[in-house]
Amino acid sequence: MYLDFYKLKEMPFRLAPDSRFIYWSSGHAAALACMRSAQIHHNGCAVITGERGTGKTMLLEYLLEREPTGCAVRINFPPRSAADLQQLVLGNGASDARPAARVILCDNAHLFDEEMLQQILTKTVVPASQARDTRIVLMGEPALTQALDSPPLAALGDLRGEHVELPPLAAVDVIAYISHRLDIAGAAGPRIFRDDICTEIHRETKGNPRLVNALCDAALMVACERELGEVGLAELRRGLEDIARMVAAHPTAIHPATILDFPRETAPTAHGRVLARVRVQFRGELVLERELQNGRLRIGRGIDNDMRIEGRYVSRYHCCILTGEDECALEDVHSTNGLFVNEQRVLNRHRLQDGDIIQVGEHEIHYVDLRRASD
Repeated sequence: MYLDFYKLKEMPFRLAPDSRFIYWSSGHAAALACMRSAQIHHNGCAVITGERGTGKTMLLEYLLEREPTGCAVRINFPPRSAADLQQLVLGNGASDARPAARVILCDNAHLFDEEMLQQILTKTVVPASQARDTRIVLMGEPALTQALDSPPLAALGDLRGEHVELPPLAAVDVIAYISHRLDIAGAAGPRIFRDDICTEIHRETKGNPRLVNALCDAALMVACERELGEVGLAELRRGLEDIARMVAAHPTAIHPATILDFPRETAPTAHGRVLARVRVQFRGELVLERELQNGRLRIGRGIDNDMRIEGRYVSRYHCCILTGEDECALEDVHSTNGLFVNEQRVLNRHRLQDGDIIQVGEHEIHYVDLRRASD
């Protein structure tokens, strides 16, 4: 990894949201002001939209961390029913005696159906006595705007709240953004990315922050392998090739930003029978959950893996899980520090059993076989 080579304290270009790295472009500052406005005013609602990878979840994390404990509830994906929605908002109790969350934060709100959006905006999911004190923040892709403009929701008028759209970063912002993330990660000494390289990164990524992160990470990896103190055009081109291979490996992806890891939630999968599930834990905390269908799941630190895990002891291509109708098999790919299941080293291939714990660096992957065990 390039941390030691560039004397960095941590990974500067993680794809997973980390509010410590937030960069306050004019668009992000406007979105936060809108969210805070919704918090201040009774019956407030803020709607934040933007393309995938523009930093919506990062803003939500920032706001959530600054809310007093127990005063906010976060909904990452649409509940299955109105009852599930109410339980998420109120917990196990749904009476006036139990205080409702003061702020309801809905990520991926573009996936909510019309009925659930209406229930959230009209606050019918909270006791009537507390509805006035409950604020709403809806975050989603541009499709959310279309949903809110549909006749039933358009009829709600001001209840739909103030709307801010997150734009991509301008070229000058990409220069500052890359420098900012490196500073937070502990960079000291000569600049690793020159302004002209940052401008080229802006051109290739169209200013999408997640794509900027992916390209910078790939280019840094190449520059480190070549023992270069800064990233040049050749390293950038090689990084683009790595990303191109990632897209080629996922034919359904329109663009690298469509390949996501969803922290603390189940990542959506294509339609098909779910045969097993893996849950990734780091120091006892659940950080990622993924359903397994027929096919191959590649795991490692590189950006072209299906499930990316960052860590000092995780290899660029660490292992893969092969899922079939009858069983799942684990294979060591090119792990440097080895692959272990239930504290026993896997030399080549291991047939996974329900309850197996796979050790990948400092991460544990808990395997659940849905063919033979109830989840």
